[in-house]
Amino acid sequence: MPRSRTKKKRRKGKPFDRDDFERTALLCVPCHRNVHSVLDHKDLEREYRTVKSLRQHPDVQRFTAWISTKPHGTLPDGHRRS
Repeated sequence: MPRSRTKKKRRKGKPFDRDDFERTALLCVPCHRNVHSVLDHKDLEREYRTVKSLRQHPDVQRFTAWISTKPHGTLPDGHRRS
């Protein structure tokens, strides 16, 4: 669940349930950046709540196929290490 969405839920005083935290997916930095470059937080929350559904997005599929052929630690052009 995106951090911006958890803040909103906290502010409204709504409790978190176990499912809220189990929907968290660990991604490498390039994949995480790609997801956020093609999807906003609302779309992620509404339509791409699972890794399976996220993998079906065409832009995510294209990036995943591309990055999987690169050596570990590769960052796409325009991305800098923080």
